[in-house]
Amino acid sequence: MSSGSSVEDRSDAAVVREGFFGDYYEHLAEEDSRAYAPELLISRASTHRKVAHSRRPGNAIVEIGVEADRNVVYIVTDDMPFLVDSVNAELVRQNCAIRLVMHPLFVVTRDRVSGELTGASRVPSNIGISSGDTAALPSVAHLLGDNDNASHMESWIAVEIDRVSEEARAELVAGLQRILGDVRAAVEDWPKMRSKALELAEALGKVSHPEQIAELRQAQDLLRWLDDGNFTFLGYREYDLVNEDGEDVLELREHSGLGLLREGDNTRQIQHLTDAGRKRAREKRALVITKANSRSTVHRPAYLDYIGVKSFDAAGNVNGERRFIGLFATSAYTGAVRNIPIVRDKVDAVLRNAGFPMDSHSGKDLLGILEHTPATNCSRSKFRTLRLRPPGSSDSRNGAGPSFSCAPTFTDVSCPQSYTCRVIGTPRVSGSVLSRNYARPSKPRALTTKLGSPSRPLHASSSGSGCHAPRNLPKST
Repeated sequence: MSSGSSVEDRSDAAVVREGFFGDYYEHLAEEDSRAYAPELLISRASTHRKVAHSRRPGNAIVEIGVEADRNVVYIVTDDMPFLVDSVNAELVRQNCAIRLVMHPLFVVTRDRVSGELTGASRVPSNIGISSGDTAALPSVAHLLGDNDNASHMESWIAVEIDRVSEEARAELVAGLQRILGDVRAAVEDWPKMRSKALELAEALGKVSHPEQIAELRQAQDLLRWLDDGNFTFLGYREYDLVNEDGEDVLELREHSGLGLLREGDNTRQIQHLTDAGRKRAREKRALVITKANSRSTVHRPAYLDYIGVKSFDAAGNVNGERRFIGLFATSAYTGAVRNIPIVRDKVDAVLRNAGFPMDSHSGKDLLGILEHTPATNCSRSKFRTLRLRPPGSSDSRNGAGPSFSCAPTFTDVSCPQSYTCRVIGTPRVSGSVLSRNYARPSKPRALTTKLGSPSRPLHASSSGSGCHAPRNLPKST
């Protein structure tokens, strides 16, 4: 009995590493594999293949399998960037405990008419991409397919979660379908949004009376910098600034929405401005940079970064806004502050106001302090104060010289409120000792404080870390 059972177990274990099952579990770690019975792994892969039996390109399939003490979320969709992290964020948002994530990547062939699956193979190694890679992929349609069948890349995602109720499963399916739709919209419109950024940079160089418009050159530099892999573009819209019944409002330009800001059924949308927004709406300043009060549903669930670029008429007056939403890449948080448009001008202003020569010890130390101030805060803010503490003050150590109390008041460009970021640095022979204490608002600024918010809510989920986006296409991790 024992011997027969062992032979059977070895047979199942061998099957897991062969053919379709071998491709499916190619990247399952050995220690994870040992935690599951081989027959369970075979059953899950077979179930996933049944879920994938019939699908047309452009559609996502989401089903939830029920096991004794677990549920397994099965997803089959066209391969795109940002799938796994976006799916995981939605599961976390719905309070699901994630136990295991499988993400095999297949080149599939399907009947052109019915969409039925006729073959599934792992991505060929000779094109340099491994199963489970969520980066943008080259076309491999030439590898498989004939007159009756079409081939393309698909992501099959299986996520093991704790058992949930039937009602919760229905909410999960609906939420995941919504998220997958957001991912598709953002990825499909990614090239168009990048093109818009470059078009706007070019257009700003042709506005009338440029000397009257603040931050015009900086806006051009910023847009080109964003396009150079420093921003994950997720949405775009254009608005006209019009006066209705004596009130300045923003009116959506029809068919201008891209990505997460694609228009819904109601294309004529009016956004009423707050008091602060009305005061600043016609201000001749090219840029509005702030944080949205909604988290991204794509890539990572951080609060969205909002970049508004004002448009101007022939007389140089503000007549609208072009709005981008997305996520700054890691380079915006970790890059040298003097390499980041907008930020470098503010840093230079602080250095000039301090009166230290740049090649002096104090000047270099102050620059080091500013390098440790979050660059994205600086880009949205205005430095107000800079104080120099004399030697012998409570912050001086080892008689090494003066310490700097750099207490810039960051004023959100879209809000009347402000908050303070206090950075204390004590120079020493070996460098600076930095001690930072941030006093931040209890919640991010709302889009509505300046120029309204997107027409549909962007669903909240837990916060995430930064990720660099490459130049040509979005990248996920």
